Amino acid sequence: MADKIVTEFFETDGKSLYSWKRKAQSLKKAADIIWEDFIKYIRLGEGKDAKTRYRLALVNLDIAEVSLMIYGLAIENLVKGIIISENPELIKNGKIDKCLISHNLSKLLSEVNVTLKKGKIIRSRKTTISEIWRMKYPGLNKNEDIIIDEKEMILILEDHIKWKSKYPISKNSNQYTITGLQPNFKIIIDRIYNKLMNMINSKLEENNKCLPV
Repeated sequence: MADKIVTEFFETDGKSLYSWKRKAQSLKKAADIIWEDFIKYIRLGEGKDAKTRYRLALVNLDIAEVSLMIYGLAIENLVKGIIISENPELIKNGKIDKCLISHNLSKLLSEVNVTLKKGKIIRSRKTTISEIWRMKYPGLNKNEDIIIDEKEMILILEDHIKWKSKYPISKNSNQYTITGLQPNFKIIIDRIYNKLMNMINSKLEENNKCLPV
């Protein structure tokens, strides 16, 4: 009897779009706190010599990478919530379908009707820590910034969920990537997050209209 009750709660919670939305909001809020702390050190470095800027960067650089993992998980929750709301049969018999046990954001996003904006990507040089200080937050400096589009941002978040925020290296060199942190990352992440959140809110609003008065 106890197992049956647990299974019922599991399936009810898993099929609740609001549950996925709430978890995404919690993750996003936590990531925002970490990211803003990182940005604080960028602002402290403005106008100072290169050595001071570099020292300030190292104070919070590794922790800032963790925020990208959390941002990725927030987006993952939104996408999975949308997929399950459209395919509730993916949760049954006390299990979630294996197609959803994945951190492949690109593949998951392909299952929902969301358009990722393509931006101009400047590949004139490698992204290094020193480049962070050439960028002002939240604006962008002309001819100096590497602009990441939404599709590439998703790939960066994937890397941070899978290994980059948890381990110094990936499983093998084929998966290993070198990505600098850019203050404009959050602008792009917010754009993707808001698109998905708007989709969820529309679905919840539609569901509420269907409820009996």
